[in-house]
Amino acid sequence: MDKAVLDEVKERSEIYKLIVAKDAISQAMVTAHLFINNEIDKDHLLYRQLHDALVVNYGKAFSSMNPFGTIDKKWSIFTDEMSEIAHKAIINQRNKMVGHRDFIPEGVMIYQKGVEMPLGEIATSVKNEILHKFIAPDDIKFVAVVSADLITRMTLEISDRMKAVYGEDGEKIEGALELMTEDDVELIKAENDRLRKLKAINAKN
Repeated sequence: MDKAVLDEVKERSEIYKLIVAKDAISQAMVTAHLFINNEIDKDHLLYRQLHDALVVNYGKAFSSMNPFGTIDKKWSIFTDEMSEIAHKAIINQRNKMVGHRDFIPEGVMIYQKGVEMPLGEIATSVKNEILHKFIAPDDIKFVAVVSADLITRMTLEISDRMKAVYGEDGEKIEGALELMTEDDVELIKAENDRLRKLKAINAKN
């Protein structure tokens, strides 16, 4: 396998991951502003749906994009504490409550008939309820801030990487082209397989 060709494909895959991640975060930011502009609180009919849409879209940016892998870990590091907290809270929601259905630490509760439930409702029979723990409406503004910061930084890096690959004004492109082709994907898959086999051999030695 030609190393120069492989390196060029890998660089384009990094651009691909950043573009896809930025788009997902942009959708999360739009949802965050819907919360803020419409003053949506936990009692709103659309709160749960918008909350989950925000979490899923933001989480997509940091999930593995097979066969290319995840974006660089540097995108999960922030210089201010509130952005760090907001990022970790969203990823935690995505991993434990929205994107997956592992053991729910908040608990699935069963109520005896006649017992008062969390919202004041009296159980008319044996009832069940998941005690969800959502991102508080007042904290959604921090999601909007961290999303805007990531989008700005990603936009700059995408631009720099594209200039390096395609030239300052895209002079290395003839009209338009697909960033990652099926042949590129197969090349990345083959390299991933090679690295896995090499790792397995090294582990035995």
